[in-house]
Amino acid sequence: MMTKEEIIKMLRASCDKDRVDPEQNGFWVIVTEELEAFVKLVAAAEREACALLCYEQRKNWDALACADAIRAGTRPRGQE
Repeated sequence: MMTKEEIIKMLRASCDKDRVDPEQNGFWVIVTEELEAFVKLVAAAEREACALLCYEQRKNWDALACADAIRAGTRPRGQE
């Protein structure tokens, strides 16, 4: 699972720096394009985490075990 800090970092990276600060008084103010960019960053991070998990499974390649581990979320994110 991604940490709160990782999520906020991705959200900030997806926001337009020329606009106002997206985080104001504990609320996030973003436009649709920024939300779409954020979703793409999250999806890319999840794909990479899944790819790393499968890469680790290559030693005793078991595609079903890899898929089960991904679904179970047994690999803590950030410990790649």
